[in-house]
Amino acid sequence: MDAQEVVAARNTLGLTRDALAATLGLTPSVIAAWEEGTLDVPKSFADRLRYDAAFADFKAAVDGKGLKECAWDKAWQNEPLPRGLQAQNERIENRTAHQKTCPVCSANGRYIAEKFGKMPSMPIPPWERALGAVGERILNLPRWAQPGAWMALWFGGYSVIRIVAMLPRLVKSPQYWYVPVEGLALSVSIGGALGLIYGGFRELRGKSGRA
Repeated sequence: MDAQEVVAARNTLGLTRDALAATLGLTPSVIAAWEEGTLDVPKSFADRLRYDAAFADFKAAVDGKGLKECAWDKAWQNEPLPRGLQAQNERIENRTAHQKTCPVCSANGRYIAEKFGKMPSMPIPPWERALGAVGERILNLPRWAQPGAWMALWFGGYSVIRIVAMLPRLVKSPQYWYVPVEGLALSVSIGGALGLIYGGFRELRGKSGRA
């Protein structure tokens, strides 16, 4: 991203240098250096500026342009975000399923695609991209197996945090590395087993409820 693109993106967003700096968590002098071409824009910031500017143009183009309001989708957007990655994924799944069957949402989607094309992809940090890829794989598992995978991931993540906290001691005593590694494997196994038990119980309860 060159200096002219930075200026254009900032103008599209309707921000001053100070306001853009505050939005990005930087100082105004950094924004000034970008716009004067004396400092290169890091890729992560360039991707974000391009996305934010494109989204601002897109929003200005679609606002009030033949889109109908879906009461269900409006209520969904106003819901508080649930806690937990699994609950958040289920919430997104519910919206995706609704949009596939809702005539209003389908019509809005077709109108946007035909008139304004596709939005650029949102810049996502590598760790979020990796987590999203794992989540997508889990969601492709049978419904009864998903809780086991989520619980194994959660237990494993907690154990990794504990291992990181133990690193200073492990560096001094490398002969004990097997202890946290075995603990991690055990933690993942316990989490997976508990999740599978819950998933199986949920499926049985669902089948008995439909019977």
